[in-house]
Amino acid sequence: MDTGSGQHPGFAFNVNGDPAITITNISSPWTSADFHATPITTGGPSLGVFDYYFDNPGPGGSAMNPGPLVFTVNLASGISDNSFVTSTGSGGGFFFVADIMDSKGGTGLSGINTPGTPTVPEPSTYVLLGTGLVGLAGAIRRKVRTNR
Repeated sequence: MDTGSGQHPGFAFNVNGDPAITITNISSPWTSADFHATPITTGGPSLGVFDYYFDNPGPGGSAMNPGPLVFTVNLASGISDNSFVTSTGSGGGFFFVADIMDSKGGTGLSGINTPGTPTVPEPSTYVLLGTGLVGLAGAIRRKVRTNR
């Protein structure tokens, strides 16, 4: 996990309230033994403290990990995008951190400090929806009048 320049988890995250979680469907070569539910302070550069993390099963560029890390987070009360919170401590404010490897085998931490932008319909979508509803109301009114 320590690549020589600080603590580099393979992937780290926080869940609101630090609940007991389970991890399933872990992609190879990672295993459940690579997952830790103990705090880790990321180093070089510091991206904060994370309560859950995966170790890298290989030691960086000399033993590259094939394929992506894929897993499912399970929480008894259910989990959603809003369950994930930012890191704490010095350098905190990141939702996720990953040890990324370039094509030459060099590694380094990369963090995501924004959860993304929710998709919101544009005003023209509302105008189109409103026009459709007015047209539908008019058609229903005309049908009711002709049936009298």
